[in-house]
Amino acid sequence: MPSVPSRARLLCPRFTPPPFLLRVAPDLLLFAGMSTSGTTSSTTVAAAAGALFYAFAVARSKIGAQKRAGPPEVARPDRGIWKHKVIKSAVDPQMLQDTFENIKAEFEPQLVTYKGQEWKISTYMELDNTGHISGKHKIEPDVQMLEICRNLLDECTTQFEEWYNEDRKLKYCKAERLHSFVTRYLPVEGQNQLKKHIDGRHLDGSCIIRLPTDDPCVGGEVKVWDRMVSSGVKSPTQEFFYPMKTGDLCLLDRAVWHQAMPVTSGIKWAIIIFFKVHRKKPAGESAVV
Repeated sequence: MPSVPSRARLLCPRFTPPPFLLRVAPDLLLFAGMSTSGTTSSTTVAAAAGALFYAFAVARSKIGAQKRAGPPEVARPDRGIWKHKVIKSAVDPQMLQDTFENIKAEFEPQLVTYKGQEWKISTYMELDNTGHISGKHKIEPDVQMLEICRNLLDECTTQFEEWYNEDRKLKYCKAERLHSFVTRYLPVEGQNQLKKHIDGRHLDGSCIIRLPTDDPCVGGEVKVWDRMVSSGVKSPTQEFFYPMKTGDLCLLDRAVWHQAMPVTSGIKWAIIIFFKVHRKKPAGESAVV
């Protein structure tokens, strides 16, 4: 088995017991009862210093790993009725990767004004006619990007419909996509996050699908504020936190506060969809949905 200093070097290749550890090692030995004579050899002192530094190296290694992994997930319980849900690995990984390769080639961010701020981090595939997104910057949907993402958009829409109707038990439930867009977050001020917000009170819901990336990011998690309803009683609002790995799908009901956390390094890609839900079957439609 490697010696203490050798094990420390595995964690910290430039291992050298710092002078202060050599100074305090004799006292540590006396305190621990390792030396009863009051004197210690230089070898013993170095061993004690090495052991202490090894403990320090282990702690530093664990802290570094925790930082790289990011904060732990805080997910909503399964019981009760909530206005959001995260589905892990919601879509086929191969379809997701193939779609992403084409997204990168087509992606060209468009300048829009949203809630008084200018944004140039997204390519828009579908747009409604309310103008609350594009504002004074009149943009045209990217038809090619829409074709690239169509199968992925349809899959997300189907999963949103199923979740939206889990508790409502509607006889008819058809989600219409009002907006859909690909967003790229960079570790640059103004392009690294979306602060706490709701997606629009005229919407019935929305979803976020995490895309692959060639440059894994630090940050970029999704935070959601929600409260459970049980037997008609609403509980206090709670804060939930989702790291959102590739393929994870976050489903949001109407007017749910959420936030895309800052990206501090790397690149985060996602697709966002805004929905209107139709609860009455149009005349002439025969299929039961």
